[in-house]
Amino acid sequence: MDNRDSKNDFNFDNPAVIILALALIFIGGYMLFSNKSDVFTQNLIQGENSTQSSQSVGNNSEPVQHFNSSQISTEELAPYLSGVGNVVCWSSNNGNIHWSTAGSGSLWQFDNQNYVLTNQHVVQDQYFCRFFVANPQKPTDWIPYDLNLENNKSWNSYTDIAVIALIPTPANATYPEEKLDYKISTLRYCPSSIAQGSPVIVVGYPAYTTDKISGTGLRTVSDGIIASVAQSQYPLPNDDYYVSAKMDSGNSGGVAFSKDENGLCLLGVPTWISLGNYANEGKIQNINNVTWTPN
Repeated sequence: MDNRDSKNDFNFDNPAVIILALALIFIGGYMLFSNKSDVFTQNLIQGENSTQSSQSVGNNSEPVQHFNSSQISTEELAPYLSGVGNVVCWSSNNGNIHWSTAGSGSLWQFDNQNYVLTNQHVVQDQYFCRFFVANPQKPTDWIPYDLNLENNKSWNSYTDIAVIALIPTPANATYPEEKLDYKISTLRYCPSSIAQGSPVIVVGYPAYTTDKISGTGLRTVSDGIIASVAQSQYPLPNDDYYVSAKMDSGNSGGVAFSKDENGLCLLGVPTWISLGNYANEGKIQNINNVTWTPN
């Protein structure tokens, strides 16, 4: 049979057939272009990823170092936790003594004498203050130590720092101050400048844990990073830090740790909280400002 006489042949003299043929050609061309476009787009994305990867390498082709809080291990931190305590103060009003403020502090030794380092604004104008630490033999119990507010020192007058002597306990005390943990005062100071993104651990007694009757709180450990530098008061030689670690008012006077290539180091002393529109960040006084002595 002649194929041209078959009823299944296309009749190109018929306009409907011509329209159908053009539609098939258009669809086939679109599918071919679309596949090529997908391949091009995929190659472009791969090229961008490759470019971004190459841009994350420094001028010396060294990978950029990324920091996170997990770089400070619990094993590194553990020896210093018991050296952080709760500073609680009472004020006097016409002979009536009442709980006034609460903050944090750390144990230090200088010239074989025992001190608590805290913020000046925690103890300023108070009638008397005590430093509470957990009983090593029974952590749910508090051991109070009186602070000698008349023996209040600091390295300079530009930082919010008070170094206050512990009043010696009686010779027959169950846990005399000589047995307290002063390791923090032996920890290496962090360099005067620590990079943004470096890990931070803040240890203290935030206000949200404070008992409104006794004034004592619970020790917390919060982690984060150095979010930004903060300009310090002139003439202090170094910047302070804003950190993302969770902080509350009771953290004032506590301890902030960081870590560099040489290991764990003492970053500084928490002080104020900077309030933003939607987020808050705590301010850490650089330990190199805290211990700076003017010439």
